[in-house]
Amino acid sequence: MNIFNILDIIYKIFKYLIDFISENITLIIILFVIFTIFYCVYREIERKNRVKNFLYIDEFLKLPNEKISGCYIILIFDKPLSKDNLNYQHVYVGQSIDLYKRVKAHLSGNGNKKIFWDNKKKYVYVRLFKAPAGTLDTLEKRLIKKYNAFYSKKGYNKTRGGGGYYGKFRFRKKKR
Repeated sequence: MNIFNILDIIYKIFKYLIDFISENITLIIILFVIFTIFYCVYREIERKNRVKNFLYIDEFLKLPNEKISGCYIILIFDKPLSKDNLNYQHVYVGQSIDLYKRVKAHLSGNGNKKIFWDNKKKYVYVRLFKAPAGTLDTLEKRLIKKYNAFYSKKGYNKTRGGGGYYGKFRFRKKKR
């Protein structure tokens, strides 16, 4: 098989594709539009699910104090959370072996100070994820990435999670 035979085969393949596309252009456009609609609907559902199951801070404070380990997400909004207002202004993700105590510490000023001040002026929502202590680093990293808690201006996290050494404040051990 020489180069001209290969070029002839490539030419025939392209010719077939062009003929197929030109004969079925309306079908291709319809499929593209349907795909775009489904994709937009999927993204909207994903966005709504991202803020689903969050408790307003007053509801959270009424919960019984159980000592459970896991991760938490704190979302801050300018207006109350509603189906029309799903865009949070700020987010913080953390982990603790005592979730209720740790979230309450943030709200009382013994944690992230930005959350403390936002709690006085804005609408704060909390979601808890129960998890065994051995899985907290991995879960925290995933939540920080999913909610852009470190990677954007919305995020209050100073590290990428998992023990606090993967972020802006990377410390290196000196080699001896």
